[in-house]
Amino acid sequence: MKYRAPHRLHLGCVTATMLVAGLLILTGSPTFAQIHPEREAYFGETHVHTSWSLDSYAFGTTRTGPEEFYRYALGQPIPHPGGFDVKITQPLDWGAVTEHAEYL
Repeated sequence: MKYRAPHRLHLGCVTATMLVAGLLILTGSPTFAQIHPEREAYFGETHVHTSWSLDSYAFGTTRTGPEEFYRYALGQPIPHPGGFDVKITQPLDWGAVTEHAEYL
């Protein structure tokens, strides 16, 4: 049997293959991703009670009303029932105060 040397890849073929692979990876990157506004995530709170609701008041929330929630949602500090201020690190995109009807 006659010995055959292994096939060697041509440098031009390797270069072209690497170039095509790089372009395919690049076009799949987030830089080229299309922006779809209907797929953006928004963060908020759907169920908040303040001191205006009887059950919340009974659990010690006696100092905050709807105005304080909206300030809190904007990232501003509000008073905590323990006597100190609290604030969130990232403002909310939306929020809803859902009080019970006893004091409204």
